[in-house]
Amino acid sequence: MFVVATLPPATLAKEPRIKQVRALTPEWQLVQTPRYKDLTEIIQSLLDQGLPIAEIAGNHEILITVIAPKSATLDVKDATELFSLDLDAKPGFRRAGLRARIDRLVDINRALKARGASIEHFYDY
Repeated sequence: MFVVATLPPATLAKEPRIKQVRALTPEWQLVQTPRYKDLTEIIQSLLDQGLPIAEIAGNHEILITVIAPKSATLDVKDATELFSLDLDAKPGFRRAGLRARIDRLVDINRALKARGASIEHFYDY
């Protein structure tokens, strides 16, 4: 479960994997989604729409992995690079693990894309 900005009806209609649990305030709601790959797809879609997330499973930070060009610097505000591994299957690219503030994921997502990186996975613990 996670807390997200109150979702527009069109977003809910397009994404049946999101189940509304309850409204927390007029601006925020608690939702439930499947985990693992589905969660990553859903969160990525919400971030791409500019819809902020406040917390995931009670956490305010999350581990994300990104795929980025080797030359890309991932000095993104509110995210800290924890590790980086070259991708043998994709020469010139690397997988990096970042600790990221959940309430800043919309901006983090935009900053990563501007550096040629894409989020690979959100690790819900």
